[in-house]
Amino acid sequence: MSALPPLQLPLSASKISFLFDGLFFFCFHNYDAGDKRWEECQVGIHPTAPDHPLRIIINAPSGQKVFDMSEEDHWMSQWVNNIYLEKSTSGGVIRRDDAIDRQKPEINSDSFKWVIDFENHEMHNLQLVKQPEILRPVLHFKDGDFYTARVNNCKQYIQKIVNGMSVGSPRDFGFVARIIGAKIDLELGTALLLKTGGGVLKLAENTTGVTAAYTIRLLNNDAVPHPSSESDIKYFYDFLTDKTGIRFEFIPVDKNCKEKDDLTAAVHPYVCYGTTGSKTENIP
Repeated sequence: MSALPPLQLPLSASKISFLFDGLFFFCFHNYDAGDKRWEECQVGIHPTAPDHPLRIIINAPSGQKVFDMSEEDHWMSQWVNNIYLEKSTSGGVIRRDDAIDRQKPEINSDSFKWVIDFENHEMHNLQLVKQPEILRPVLHFKDGDFYTARVNNCKQYIQKIVNGMSVGSPRDFGFVARIIGAKIDLELGTALLLKTGGGVLKLAENTTGVTAAYTIRLLNNDAVPHPSSESDIKYFYDFLTDKTGIRFEFIPVDKNCKEKDDLTAAVHPYVCYGTTGSKTENIP
């Protein structure tokens, strides 16, 4: 990594946009039907998948990169298990849930429903067993507008696997989320706080009222291309277990299809996703 000047905190910002690209797992906790908000969104990071180093990049409103650090810089060992992000005037979490048709990615392309849900009727259709302390750290967002930032470019089949053996023919699954976004607006005089067991860090603050949007990108996708069209879904079965022995695999409909590559340098063309979702409200 090329050296950058030390990051000056808090960032002077009116908006912070987070982008998640890779092996992340989202759970939404404690829905309030009255104001249609969630108490928090938990984002679990898969830390042990081979060739998936975690990297964080921060871009200024101008697009200039002001921070770039990866797991290879040996900083991840200093992280705690749980990190909380919330505004100094908390407003809750919104999830965009417009209806989708997986065959029509151009309609409601920002809906969070493009995210794969292991536990709904599209896949296992039951609540799966979660292995504790696999996904670490877990980011607890107390604020934010969560949405699909980009639907994948390559349509997918899904294959059912029982005890390691393919069962039946692949079925048409359609398109899925490729990158997830979360936007946090900071009103004048409001700060975005990062809390751990060791204290509170003021990550960003709006002190001027001037429009200034920073982007924080979290990536833990493939460091090197896959040798085949095998997807990354297998890594989530490190965390999830169906007691009946069922798993699923995704296969591109067109093996020559390539994903758009506007955020990462080494995305294998057949890896269409990596960001997944669940009805489970808490990550153990």
